[in-house]
Amino acid sequence: MFSFFLDGDKVELTQYEVSQDLKFTAIIPDYKMSTKEARQALPKELTYADITFQISHSLALVQALGQGDFEKLATTLKDKMHQPYRTPLIKEYDEIEQIAKNHDSLIYLSGSGSTMMLISPNDEKRAKMVRVLIEKFAEFTVKSIEVEQNGIVAKVQNDK
Repeated sequence: MFSFFLDGDKVELTQYEVSQDLKFTAIIPDYKMSTKEARQALPKELTYADITFQISHSLALVQALGQGDFEKLATTLKDKMHQPYRTPLIKEYDEIEQIAKNHDSLIYLSGSGSTMMLISPNDEKRAKMVRVLIEKFAEFTVKSIEVEQNGIVAKVQNDK
């Protein structure tokens, strides 16, 4: 998996491993959330305590993803910068979050939303979650996602 950070005008990429034990699922509502609306939901300022909380959780999140530490993931996915402000824009979020908890899975917003990402500790729990989500939210798109560890790969094939 890749993430980036800005150093002045320069964009730096960082690659890190994500445990193959973790299973990801995208939950895509049948409606879009505008970037403008998502940005307007954010507070103008954050406290030093909230920023410190977020940075420390982000650092621990990378380690938890690499180790496949599901318990630590549950803690590190807690957010004080955007999810508390943006999840109310997704009317089904609280219900889906409760379903995830009931099936030993975790949920978070993908970017600004409205897509949500589900993390399950194994294939069996992911399969159960997918069945429940498809049954309960038939109008949504639910897709199992595999983590690409090597980034984008292009292969050239000679068809002659």
